[in-house]
Amino acid sequence: MSTHSLKKHAGRRKRNTILFMFTVPALLVYTIFFMLPILGDVYLSFFKWNGGKSAAMTFVGLDNFIRLFTDDKEFVSAMWHNLVYMITVIVIQLSLALLFALILSKKLRGSSFFKTVFLLPVVLSNVTLALVWSYMFDPLNGFVNSFLETIGLSFLTHNWLGDSSTALFSIAFINAWQYVGYSMVIFIAGLLTIPESLYEAAEIDGAGRWGKFKNVTIPLLMPAIMMNVVLSTTGSLKVFDLIYVITPPGGPVSSSTEVLGTLIYKTGFTYGEMGYAAAMSLILLLIIMVVGFMQIRVFRAQELD
Repeated sequence: MSTHSLKKHAGRRKRNTILFMFTVPALLVYTIFFMLPILGDVYLSFFKWNGGKSAAMTFVGLDNFIRLFTDDKEFVSAMWHNLVYMITVIVIQLSLALLFALILSKKLRGSSFFKTVFLLPVVLSNVTLALVWSYMFDPLNGFVNSFLETIGLSFLTHNWLGDSSTALFSIAFINAWQYVGYSMVIFIAGLLTIPESLYEAAEIDGAGRWGKFKNVTIPLLMPAIMMNVVLSTTGSLKVFDLIYVITPPGGPVSSSTEVLGTLIYKTGFTYGEMGYAAAMSLILLLIIMVVGFMQIRVFRAQELD
């Protein structure tokens, strides 16, 4: 090997070493706060343990997982509630976000102000939002029912959070409202990448507003749509604090708003079944990973078509 090749190889190795050193802090954070807890969860899921320091841990193998799918109606019910919650959030959040993005992507006066307003709820904590919306949905003095009465729709007034048939949908609306601004910003970024010349070409071909939206905007906005759908899906499947604060366990409608997050918490810290709760959390993690992977595959297949 020539001297020049040796120097080039040494330089490349030094560069790779430096680049690796820059990634070490991120790898440490990822390992400590993500990988180690998951490995601990996997280990704990094979045991029966009530969480006490002096309590014995009994190895039960796959019994916790078998029980989940064969003898736990609460788990199945919570999965169904998660599915309904997820679909409701995605439909409301992305529909409103796309509508606002289409309006605010135009250079209108005051658009920057409204972008900021829509983004404000994102920075608020879920607990704060839960308390505020609990008051707004109050059946007697809340803003929602008062507003409906003011505009002559008093027949629509309802105990939104106190009725098991509407509680889950009401909480899903709160979640969607909180992150509309976040999804809107992603949509706006996608809209700004679409060349104006494509709209002009579509207009020359005789396409109207709907035609341009259907044949130009939607196809070219697919990466932004994919990102928003995946983020909304994972966020909806992981929901916990919003539901826990608004409809706490043991409440009159808690059974109709029980999702996997609240069920895992109740199983581990109320029932004292930490191993069983760990098994539930692993299944939730797998569900999130599989659903996210499938969504990405579907969107990419559509892009290739």
